[in-house]
Amino acid sequence: QRVCTGWTGTGSVPPSGTTTGLTVTITNNSTLLWRWTTNFWLNTAATNGSVDLANDWYSFATNLSLTAIPSNHYRFVNWTGTITSTNNPLAVTMRQAHSLTANFAIENYSIAATAATNGSIVPSGVIQVPYGGSTNFTIVAVTNYHVSNVVVDAVSIGPTNAYTFDNVTNAHA
Repeated sequence: QRVCTGWTGTGSVPPSGTTTGLTVTITNNSTLLWRWTTNFWLNTAATNGSVDLANDWYSFATNLSLTAIPSNHYRFVNWTGTITSTNNPLAVTMRQAHSLTANFAIENYSIAATAATNGSIVPSGVIQVPYGGSTNFTIVAVTNYHVSNVVVDAVSIGPTNAYTFDNVTNAHA
């Protein structure tokens, strides 16, 4: 976008002005020079979050800092579009039009599942569960043994062969 920023003049033309229109009566040798600048469009998009700068025209060579702001229980992943980056905030110099998308992912929480000797738990190890998600565990004793106790977050829940974490909102050990 080319934008008129004003004018300069000599002779019958006033020395300068910031308007985009001018009426002059020429009575002697005169010059009129229009001043122009280039603006570039910044377009941003985000799902499960937002960007702190509005879609707008920005002057050539303007330095911008765009911050991606995640919604609750989401985390920033990266920027895609005319620039690909994991920087947040993102420094952008407006030397061209930009279309940028802030990408977010739901938070994951760890559940550490281990079994004592003579038994197993499926799944086992560190399991990642998305915020608000659920996961099931099956507890199995080897032949001639039985499940005597299941402990969740350092609290005994007694003997059981299955346990479900519903609506996970934090990590569990």
